[in-house]
Amino acid sequence: MAGLADPDAGGNADGTAAEEEVVPGLAQALSAAAERTGAALKGLELSVGGVRSVRLPHAEAFAAIPDRALILPLPSGRGEGLAGAVALAPQLVDALVEVQTLGRVEAVARPARIPTRIDATLARPFVSTLLASTSERVPSAPIPAPDAGAFHIDAGPVARAIEAPVIVHARLTVSFVDGAREATLDILLPDRPKSALPAPKSDGGKAAGKGRDTKTPAKRSDPQEVLLSARVRLEAVLPTVTIPLSQMLDLKVGDTIALTPDAVSGLTLRGGRLGGSTPSPRACALHGVPGKLGQSAGRRAIKLLDPSGTKAGSADPVSPKTSDPASSGPAMTRTTPPVPAPRMGSPSPIAPAEPGLPDLPDLPDLSDLAS
Repeated sequence: MAGLADPDAGGNADGTAAEEEVVPGLAQALSAAAERTGAALKGLELSVGGVRSVRLPHAEAFAAIPDRALILPLPSGRGEGLAGAVALAPQLVDALVEVQTLGRVEAVARPARIPTRIDATLARPFVSTLLASTSERVPSAPIPAPDAGAFHIDAGPVARAIEAPVIVHARLTVSFVDGAREATLDILLPDRPKSALPAPKSDGGKAAGKGRDTKTPAKRSDPQEVLLSARVRLEAVLPTVTIPLSQMLDLKVGDTIALTPDAVSGLTLRGGRLGGSTPSPRACALHGVPGKLGQSAGRRAIKLLDPSGTKAGSADPVSPKTSDPASSGPAMTRTTPPVPAPRMGSPSPIAPAEPGLPDLPDLPDLSDLAS
């Protein structure tokens, strides 16, 4: 998988790149904690090679986890989601297993393998002590202990459970047997801005007052820039219909399902959740906003409607062309406050299918939303 990317930063006097300290004191604390934790395991002979911490977009941070790593989730304590994760490279897992079973670390590393539950059990106390010692040195950014019974061999489930567009990625590099073997440990934490970010403006990129100019390039390591450029999922949902369970079980390719007569104008929009995962009412900027399917500038488009039934026109249409992140201006503008979610009625039943129905004809052109 991909390695850690260099953050954009200024330069030092000697011409070398100067890296921004993402969490003040984290690198030094993690290095000292690793030396202290390693010294407590007789025979481990751990030496710290260095610590690197950067801010990365969500997907890039989890792509940097080594192949066949042992991933220990960090519970949030709120009953949902995760507060982060720790990924141990296979070489570090093997070293921890060897020192606790053989009393020493072998000079020659074994080929990388898929970690097991036994590996997780033997590695978890080392990680717990390491994180606790690090948190003691950086009380402003405490890191919880890993889950007592969970581990992963695939970064996908962990990535989906950490809902943050920007990740603080700290990589600890260590060595054993006088440098004969080297390994890494990655700590991934959601980057939580302490203050609200200025919202993008819809006036061609010029922000008023202290707002942010959306057309002004920013550093790649700027968390506000990464957050505002994060992709969000927007779904247009057709009205719900109900059918008998027996009919649903008999559905096959080529069958048709009749929608309600008002399907075109009965769409609902939901979305706004970062990371591209399935939206939920609690985590969405938009949920249950009614819309009408039509066309605009030769493309299929959706026009937002007022749930009270008044004349539409409070927002510009959302068009497929907004999928280009480099396009100028915001993808959707709003001139009125967000509308509340409408009350959804019971799903409408559909009429039973008649035998011998002909193929579906081409649907007529949809109305132009601009008119």
